[in-house]
Amino acid sequence: MKRLLNPYWAILTVLLMTFVRYEDGFFVETARLKSFDYTISQAPKVESQSIVLLDIGEQALKEKGQWPWKRDEVANIVNRLWVNDAGIITLNLLCAEEDRLGGDEVFAKVISDKLVLGTQVASIKALDTKGKEASVAVVGGDPDDILNWIPEYNGMVTNIDSINNNLSGVGVVSTMPEIDGVTRRIPMLTRVGKEMYPSLSLETLRVYADDDLYQAKIGESGVIAVRVPNYDTIYTDSYSRIWINWANQFTHYDYTEDMDMSVFVGKIVIVGLTAEGLASSVATGIGTVDNHELQAHLLQTIIAG
Repeated sequence: MKRLLNPYWAILTVLLMTFVRYEDGFFVETARLKSFDYTISQAPKVESQSIVLLDIGEQALKEKGQWPWKRDEVANIVNRLWVNDAGIITLNLLCAEEDRLGGDEVFAKVISDKLVLGTQVASIKALDTKGKEASVAVVGGDPDDILNWIPEYNGMVTNIDSINNNLSGVGVVSTMPEIDGVTRRIPMLTRVGKEMYPSLSLETLRVYADDDLYQAKIGESGVIAVRVPNYDTIYTDSYSRIWINWANQFTHYDYTEDMDMSVFVGKIVIVGLTAEGLASSVATGIGTVDNHELQAHLLQTIIAG
C-alpha cells in the first residue's frame, strides 16, 4: 500500500499513461476501431434493395470446369444478365492478360453496348504505371495540392486494352487496412503519379448517374468531399476515405447454367469469385468477406448517404 501511495509511483503511472496515449498509437487506435466494430455489429441489418451478388462458386466450376474460363463464358453471363434486364453489371474479375483460350474478341464485343464495369488493382508491386484513369475536377484549392492527400501506389494492374476500351467504367478494388490489419475505410480516389483513379463503388455510381467526371473538394487539411455531379456529395476524411457501414445484407445467388435470371431485373449485379482457393477475401470489422461483397457494402454505404 505504501508503495502505491509513493509519489514516485504516481508520477511513473502518469508518465506511462501519457506515453500510451500520445506515443503508442496502436493500443489507443485499436481500441477506437474495435469500438466502431462493436457499434456497427449492434445495428439492425438492412437488406439492400438495389444490389445483389452473383457468385462464381463450386457449383459453377463443377459445371464449367476449372478457372479461368474462356472469356466467352463470362460474356455468356453478361448476356444472360442483360437480356433479363439487369440494371448495371459489375465484374469483380480482372482480365490483366490475354485469354490463352481466345475468348477476348467475343467478350469485348458483348460488353461494348452494355452497362458493364470492370476492376483494376492499385499496387506497390505493379510493373505498369498507368491504368484507366478518371477525369477529376478539383475545387477549393490548387488542383496539384490534392496529390499530397490521395493515397499513392507505384503502379496499376488493369485489364488488357481491348477489354478496358469496351467497358462502361473501370474502378479500383484495392483496400487500405487499418493499423490492426482490418479494412474499415476505403479511399474514393487513389493515384499513380499524377493520375487519379476512382474506387469501383464510385465508378459504379458515375455510370449509374450517366456522368463523365468526378469533382473533389479540398481544403487546407486535405480532401473534404468527392461527388458525381448528378448525385449527392460524399463527405470523406482528408485522404478521400469513407467508413464502410457493415449493417447491410445482400442476397447471394450461385451462378449455374439453369438458374432463374429474372431475379436480377433492375438490380446492380456484382459478380465475383467465391470458389475455395480462388476468392479474394478481406478481413473486415464483421469478419472475412469476399472482395465483391466488400464492394457491395461500400456502394450501399454511398447510396444510403
